[in-house]
Amino acid sequence: MASLLAVPHPPAPAGLSGEDFAVIFKSRERARSAHFSLHWRSGAAPGSRLGMVVAKRLTRTAIRRNLIKRQARALFALAVAPLPEPRDVVLRLTRDPRALARAEQYAELQGLFASLGGPRQSVQTVQAVQAGQSEQSRGPAVAAAAPAPAGAMPGEQG
Repeated sequence: MASLLAVPHPPAPAGLSGEDFAVIFKSRERARSAHFSLHWRSGAAPGSRLGMVVAKRLTRTAIRRNLIKRQARALFALAVAPLPEPRDVVLRLTRDPRALARAEQYAELQGLFASLGGPRQSVQTVQAVQAGQSEQSRGPAVAAAAPAPAGAMPGEQG
């Protein structure tokens, strides 16, 4: 029986260098939100890579900077899995997100990473499309759950 340590693993792609950051920032492929900017370039390396610029001057606490990075890594892993070619991606914090709740920050990042799959578009466009899809998916379910007629017992079909 083979040990797990004996099984060879492919090497992880190397991180982004300063030159890679410069090339990606010059790329026209980007999406912006109120607090973040997401830049990417397609087909550059054998695997998708994520770089982050989370400046201390914009968010002073390490707790908040680390939260942003953890959320970004999780969303990056979900966003690049279905893509046909690898992408180099850089997330940049552009404004202090102190006023955002944790869930609001996650939703904003989620909207940005959703834009990786298609052409350049704003987060508002991505959110509008997502809102339209969720309303369409809720439509029949809401109609099926119509209230029972007056005087009917709960669970009784009218």
